[in-house]
Amino acid sequence: MCYLFKTVPAFLKRAVEVKSADAAASGSAGLSPEARYPLKSPWIYTSGGVLTPEVAEKTNGVFGFWPLEVYGSTETSGIAWRQSKNGPEWTPFDNAELSLDGEGRLVVRSPYIKDPAGFTTGDLADMLPDGRFLLRGRADSIVKIEEKRISLPEVEARILQSGLVSDTCVIALSGRRQYLAAVIALNDSGKERFRGLDNFEINRWFREYLLRFFESVVLPKKWRYIDVFPLDAQGKKKRLEMEALFAREGRPESPDSEGACGIIASRGVGPEKVLEETEDRALLEFTVPPGSDYFDVHFPLLKVLPAVAQFELAIRYADRFFKTGIGVRQAKRLKFSALVYPDTPLRLELNRRAETVSFVLTSPDGGTVYSSGSFTVRGGAE
Repeated sequence: MCYLFKTVPAFLKRAVEVKSADAAASGSAGLSPEARYPLKSPWIYTSGGVLTPEVAEKTNGVFGFWPLEVYGSTETSGIAWRQSKNGPEWTPFDNAELSLDGEGRLVVRSPYIKDPAGFTTGDLADMLPDGRFLLRGRADSIVKIEEKRISLPEVEARILQSGLVSDTCVIALSGRRQYLAAVIALNDSGKERFRGLDNFEINRWFREYLLRFFESVVLPKKWRYIDVFPLDAQGKKKRLEMEALFAREGRPESPDSEGACGIIASRGVGPEKVLEETEDRALLEFTVPPGSDYFDVHFPLLKVLPAVAQFELAIRYADRFFKTGIGVRQAKRLKFSALVYPDTPLRLELNRRAETVSFVLTSPDGGTVYSSGSFTVRGGAE
């Protein structure tokens, strides 16, 4: 009997983690043949996200098959395939004709695409003489930092190349100016290498490492370390939750700002009406006027309250009522359901259980839910 798996990278990563944990619990230094899943002649197809070579290799270790990755999209269906044990190059399917547009984006023509001109993807690629190609990341992943163009996937690739990281996500954020921020999940080697070190020392190590490849001005300015990346149903990282980890980033607190209360007031929020306040629960109403700097930068042509701003308000009000501090260790189940315009009446409900705070931002009557989620807090500097 042949076992056929059609799955996403998130499933394979989790399956590998389970087997690795079992091996560690049994005192084994690695994955022995006995630790494999008892499957005969399995075939594994994976799509819907990026499968790292590390996970692909470990998948072979626990399933006995090196995954066959399929690259494609909803608009194009399947485009190409690869097994990363043979290298990073993709081989087009026979019915896919590929080319590049003037910006280096991959253009696909196939029987699944009705437009004779084909479909232009958002992926940058390099075409090889033999017809295969290399993906260079998303076109929208090229950003300008201090007038210098930088590829976010390239920075991520270099971080992974350190051998100390199981996964990473680099994003561009805007404050007084645009800058990069990195979220990192250390692998076992990384945890051992940095055991006992403060985050500041780990940040410095990665900055010095990346200086081998990039100019100082484009290096990530902010860093977060998490154990598990939040993924959607397709195994892709949830960008809003990545941004939420940096929600504390904003204008520096001034010496006379009176902590969270002063920062919120300085953003032009309020005045608030506190409806309920206990040791572990708070309920308040407020509005964010059009002059608030929360409406600056993010959406210059449409004033809506950014998701990151909504999350920051939850963090800072939690600090005001519960004295939790504004450091966020982990964010979970963040959901942004409706747009918040200037002067929209808002009701924020906060509930604390130990170090975890849950929040829901609604209209005063509760009929419209704007955002919700939970986060685990910890104090401390960068």
